[in-house]
Amino acid sequence: MSLANNPTHYKIGQTSRTVAQRLAEFYDAGVRHMVMDFVGPYEDRDQQFERFASEVKPLLSGLLKQRG
Repeated sequence: MSLANNPTHYKIGQTSRTVAQRLAEFYDAGVRHMVMDFVGPYEDRDQQFERFASEVKPLLSGLLKQRG
């Protein structure tokens, strides 16, 4: 099954908050390691990674601290 042409089947969110919330749900379910791929033109990947680090990571850290 190829998901290459339709990333909506496996994306976890569109906003930074949604992504952080979904990742926290995976954590709650026991996931401790994950492989992530940023979707879109290759030349945009660095910007996507930087945005993840600056926007999603702090939100996710806050959510996980609340869970103990």
